[in-house]
Amino acid sequence: MKKLLPLLLILLAAPCFVEAGLFGPDNFEECVLKKMEGQDRSMFVIASRACEKKFPFEKLIYSTNPLEKSYVSKEEYDISWVTPPDPNTSSIEITRNTSDYIITKVKALFSLKPCEEAPMADYDLYWSIKKIFNFTNNGKHSDIAGNDANTYKCMRIDEIWGMMRK
Repeated sequence: MKKLLPLLLILLAAPCFVEAGLFGPDNFEECVLKKMEGQDRSMFVIASRACEKKFPFEKLIYSTNPLEKSYVSKEEYDISWVTPPDPNTSSIEITRNTSDYIITKVKALFSLKPCEEAPMADYDLYWSIKKIFNFTNNGKHSDIAGNDANTYKCMRIDEIWGMMRK
């Protein structure tokens, strides 16, 4: 009986530990479900944001596509096309990012015409060169090798991907 008593006490106390958050959510979805227990639907955005900070994941945070939701505005970041030492390399640099997101990936469109001569309305005609730049370890600079980089005359940002800062 003396050997069973400590085991019995642990089993009876286990629900208290679970309620205290010792075994809290393991991922974003579980976190949202836990935070939404007993809450009105209107609290979903607040719960999602809190859980995204706890369990960050990569998502599309800016797009020129009007059907996609943007989580950052153009006023929160500056991404520049920089001239690398190697003429066959395309390089971009994040010079400012005041958003709640760490930028992880940028999809850029390049044109062989100067920006003034390549309107976005003529997307298929001028903007067929697409490049994905990856940023790792909260990096600010990304390069892509390619044998035609020195022929580009204009760059436009099409999409930005990122993760919520913790």
